[in-house]
Amino acid sequence: MNHQVTDLARMGNWPGLLHLVRATPDWINLTSEPKGYAPLHQAAWHGADLPVVGELLRLGADAALKTRSKQQSPLEIAREKHPARDDLHFLLTPRRTLAQLMRKIIFDNDHLFPLANDRRVVADAIVATFQANVFHLDDDVDLEMRLAAVFQAVTTLPLENDEDFRFYVREEMPFSSDLDFWRINILHLLEHYRAMSSTIPLAAEWAVIADLFEPLPSSWGFRGDPYLWLEMRYALCHAPIPEDREALRRRLVSAFTALTGASLDGREGHVVIERFARGGMSSGGISFETWNEKLIPLLVERASWLHGSWRRF
Repeated sequence: MNHQVTDLARMGNWPGLLHLVRATPDWINLTSEPKGYAPLHQAAWHGADLPVVGELLRLGADAALKTRSKQQSPLEIAREKHPARDDLHFLLTPRRTLAQLMRKIIFDNDHLFPLANDRRVVADAIVATFQANVFHLDDDVDLEMRLAAVFQAVTTLPLENDEDFRFYVREEMPFSSDLDFWRINILHLLEHYRAMSSTIPLAAEWAVIADLFEPLPSSWGFRGDPYLWLEMRYALCHAPIPEDREALRRRLVSAFTALTGASLDGREGHVVIERFARGGMSSGGISFETWNEKLIPLLVERASWLHGSWRRF
């Protein structure tokens, strides 16, 4: 069966390959001899369409797996064979961060996080705090230390306490919770999801607009643009990605206005935001043209790539 799976992938026979691996997902990372190409490597080599790549990822294809012959990941193959396929590069870029793993944990275990419950309040605050770390989650990250630190940051209480804790969203809204839930259950889930993070693609059910902000664009307009980009990414860390392109564009424009106090639609020139002024020419400047003509269209395009990958082949 190994031979059949890898031959279908090598030939780019996606209907035949997907028929096999849908029935037996354990075959999704079978590799060829002697070069060690798995189906996702072949999809990258062929420049497969987004629905094909998306379905391979949903079935558990390992985006971090390297070939034996050249020690290449699927992303590295795609960049070599299809340098103009930004959509393919975007889908194959590792992006499992702490914030993303927490969002997937919340989605997969929604019975543990009812709305307006202490666990959900803390979990949402943890997601927002972790949003600043957009780097792929390596094996050497000390999850126990990071979880304890973020828990104390959002509740003011040390996670190693032996007693239940009580905290306040507002004075009249007290919450209490079992510390063992965070110290044991959530740590265990984070460790489990980290171990399989390279086989977890972004999914429509838990992806948010903030996920569209990585990787960074290749260029900016003024010096303030990167700082606004980071603030918008943080502000939209709980916002689902609308399928309608215009709805997403309007939401991004609204976030721009909310954070700068400036209207964006149809504007030319720039505005200076003092908190972004860090020195140098154009310090603190936000370019209306750059956001209208490049940055917001880039985010909308990335969303369309994701939605394309979520369509069944």
